[in-house]
Order: sequence, then C-alpha cells, then structure tokens
Amino acid sequence: MEVADIPSALEQVRDRIIKSPDTAKLAAALPLFRVKGKPFTLEDHFFFKPLFRIDFPRRGVYKCARQVGKTQNMSASKLARSLVIPYYNILFVCPRFEQIKRISNNYVKPLVISSPVRDLLIDTKLIRDQSVLQRTFRNGSTHVYSFAFLDAERIRSVAANEIAIDEVQDIIWDHIPVIAETLSGSKRWRQQLFTGTPKTLDNTIEKLWRQSSMGEWVIKCTACNHWNISCVEHDLLKMIGKTTVCCAKCGRPIEPREGGWAFPFEERNSTFVGYHIPQLVHPYHYETEDNWRELLFKMRTYPESRFYNECLGESFDSATRLMTMQALRQISTDHPNDIKTAALRAKNCNFVTIGIDWGGGGSESKSHTVVCLCGVRPSMDTVDVLYTIRLKQAMTPQEEVIYITNLISQFNPDLIAHDYGGAGNLREVMMIQSGVPEKRIVPYTYSVTAKRQIIYFNPGGAGTRSSYTIDKPRSLVTLCAMMRAGKVTLPRWPGDTDDNPFLDFLNLSEEVQERARGSDAVIVSKAPESTDDTCHAVNYAASCIWYHQQRYPDLAEALQIKMSQEDINAISPRAPEW
Repeated sequence: MEVADIPSALEQVRDRIIKSPDTAKLAAALPLFRVKGKPFTLEDHFFFKPLFRIDFPRRGVYKCARQVGKTQNMSASKLARSLVIPYYNILFVCPRFEQIKRISNNYVKPLVISSPVRDLLIDTKLIRDQSVLQRTFRNGSTHVYSFAFLDAERIRSVAANEIAIDEVQDIIWDHIPVIAETLSGSKRWRQQLFTGTPKTLDNTIEKLWRQSSMGEWVIKCTACNHWNISCVEHDLLKMIGKTTVCCAKCGRPIEPREGGWAFPFEERNSTFVGYHIPQLVHPYHYETEDNWRELLFKMRTYPESRFYNECLGESFDSATRLMTMQALRQISTDHPNDIKTAALRAKNCNFVTIGIDWGGGGSESKSHTVVCLCGVRPSMDTVDVLYTIRLKQAMTPQEEVIYITNLISQFNPDLIAHDYGGAGNLREVMMIQSGVPEKRIVPYTYSVTAKRQIIYFNPGGAGTRSSYTIDKPRSLVTLCAMMRAGKVTLPRWPGDTDDNPFLDFLNLSEEVQERARGSDAVIVSKAPESTDDTCHAVNYAASCIWYHQQRYPDLAEALQIKMSQEDINAISPRAPEW
C-alpha cells in the first residue's frame, strides 16, 4: 500500500500533525481515540506530553509510581506514531505473557475499536483474525507484542523501527541489548522507550535511570517562591501535606499543574531522556480528597520499601547508598584529572599520599587496579584528590608496578598505602625491589573490628611483615561522610560515562543488620556486577592522611551539627605507629 492510497481523512490528520507548531505533534492525533466513551486527552496526564513528540530522543525512560497512567499513555503514543508513519513497526515487550497480552487487548485494541475512524485505521472485516501478539494497520504499520522474562530468544527474528519495554524493572539487564538489536536494520527512528515502577537500587530500571537525564517535576510555591523538586533526595517527602500536596518549605498548598520538568543532566536530553512521576503530584491522587487520604493511609501502613516503590516511584533498598550523584558533583573542583595539573597542585600540599587498590584481573572480573593521589594543603583539613587512574585490565603485575613506581618517582609521596591482602603482598615486594623505600609503604588489610579503633597496628614477627588493619565498613562510612561534608574534594567531574572512576562511589550501600546477641552490625556492600576499586584506593590514601595527622576533619563544623564526645571518640584514631 502506497502513502497515496491512505484515505484522505487520515491523510488530513497526518498533515495537521506535521504542521502543528507544538513539539508534541502526535498529541494532535488524540481526537482519534476514545477511553471509556470519552475523548482521550492529556489534561490529567500532562507528564506524558513528551511521549507524543515525533522527534522523541533515541532513548527514554519513565520511572513511575503505580496508577499514574504510564501504560495507557505509552500505548496511545505508540499507536498514534504507527498511524501517522506508514510501514512503521513497533515491538512491545513485557516480562510475562499475561502483561503483554493485557497491553494488546486492554489498551491498544480498545483505542482502535472505539475510534470514530476505526475503518480508516484497520480492516474491520479481519479484526477477529488479528493475533493478540501482532496487529496490522491499513497504512502498513504493525505492532508486535512479545515477552522476555526468562530469555529474549523469541524476539531475535523481529525487525522493528522502535521498541517499547513496559515493566522494565523485571527485565533482566542482559536481555536489553538482545531486544535492542531488533532495531539494527532500521535506517531511521530506532527509538527505545523504557517504562516501569522501580524496585531496588541495583534494579534494571534504576540502571537505566542513572544513564538518563533524570528529569524531576518541579513546582514553584507562589507564597515563598521555593522550587519544590518531586524526588525523595530533595523535597518529595516534605511535600506530603495533611489534605493535599504542599510546599516543602512553607507548608502552603501548591499546584503541580503549574510545574514543569527540570533535568540535572540536561545535556543528555537529546540522547537519553528520563522522567520520574510520583503519585502525589498526579491529579488523580492529590485533587481528590478520598484518594489523598488513601495515600496517607498507605504511607502509615505500607512497608517503607513498598511505599517508596509503589507510591513515590522511587527505588529503595534496606541498604542506603553512601553517596549520591549530586553529592559527588558538588565536591568536584575545576581542576582536571590529569598528571600535569596534579603535579602543580601537589607542590602546594605539605603532605601527599598514594592509595592503591589492586585489581582482581581475569577476563571475567570487572575489577581494576586503581591508583589515587591525595594531598593536604598547609593549615587545611580538606583532603584533595589530585589524580585518579583506573589501570587497564590487560596490564601485567609487572607493568602495573612499573607505572606506579614511575608515579612515585614523579610525585615523591610521603606515604604509599595499598591493599596488602591477596595480590598486594607480591606487588609490594616488587615495588621494594624497584627502589620504593619500605618505610614509606603502608600495608592495609581490611577487616571488621567493631570493638577497636578504625585503624590499628599489627606488629610483625619472625618472617612476618608488620601491617595495619583497617575496619572496612566504618572507614568507608567515615570517608563518605567526609565527602558529603566537603572535607574530601575530587577533580573536575569527568562525565557520567563508564570511564569515570568516581562513579564507583554510587555502587556502595550501607545496611544495619542485627547480630545474634542483639547488637547492630554495619555492613557496606557494592551493587552486583559493579566496581568499587576507586572507593578503596581513595579510602586508603585519605585514611592514611587522617591517621598520620591523628585527627579527622571537623565534620560537625562542616555539616553545622553537634556531635557527642562518644561519636567523636568512635572515629578518632589513637597514637600512630609510623
């Protein structure tokens, strides 16, 4: 079927869409659809207007709470696109067959059947012959519906111009590239839309969210001019008023309809746009008194994780992330992460350390050797991370040692702290044989030592190397607390790509677990299939400085809080052994 054969009525709709000055041009097709007998509109679903852009970015993710209209609007926007663009193929994917069947039968089919121009959209004589897993339209466009919970093999034979994955939080991360390959034969479009409700911090939708522009709905309070940012990290919890959504600062009611999208990573909007929609800013929930009371009831009675996931559209774990992207960017300076700049800055420091975390290596391992150079300026208590590099996995231990000894020769650090466990023993011997003074080397071994100081000395014996034990969870928690307080600074933010070593800090989570005897234990772990090598390299270097100084920076002053003497004693080291 040629474009010219399309009925003139539908052709006129297409012309009106193309000529529309609105960026969300596809919204002009909404009069073609009905929902429960009423015209489909975006009046109460203004969050989804970007979905109706013809020039939607190559990738996009909607991280949504339950019952905010994500599946309905996703279905309508994709149907509008299929009807406007001839021979346009969209692949819909859900984890399970029941879910994808629901999209086909309960969302797309009613939009088509109830349309006043349905005879122009489909051949009504063949509607009963249409499969629940494929729908074909008069203009040659098709919808293919599939599922990929256990594997993505059934999708390999599909060729598409666009994919829409709903409930993506239950899609295995490794299946997404397989699904995306269905677009590789398309000369144009090749768009990917991910929608779902978040779960844990290492879930698929959270990984996609971190790659996106991470857009949040912001509402300006007309009373105090405070911009309310609708995410837990900022104002969301404080916006939950007694009767409706309110200003986090002054407590007066605010109107989400007058808000708009704000993006902390606006530069990503053209490649991977992200939108977060919690229930409490959606008209269905805040404009109806009964629904708002129900929201408050769920806040009181739901487990915290369920309330965060289902109602706030936020990822949640029993573990708490030690660092946030915002905190990392805030402590980044204007100094680039390169050798020349680090050499100039090191001259202004009166104490310099190098921290080394040796990688595990191997083709299956994601671990790298990371080297971190830190310094402290005179009369300052802030540790400046001057230079950090993640060495290539292909380097042999000998090549790593050669690189590091050259770095030591160039910067002449006061101390070199490294991971003495595992491969560290051999590499230390190689460094000493290369001319690094043994007295400058501080061998660290991680342990959990709740009843002792964070760092303590282990004297060597006959044939045994003296070393230092450092409490892993407490030292990492302390390091991240110092970073959040601005007492550790990073070089200029290298970007949010995989080669940024400081993104490792986003992989650390803290969890308090109860011991058998009733006392609590703090556990620090990293997200599955992620790296934390940079965290340990920085930890060794910074802890080495604090231990040598016999004091930590004034965290209370930096955070403008008061600390008890017990808290101060818990993080303060005692007499140094070097």
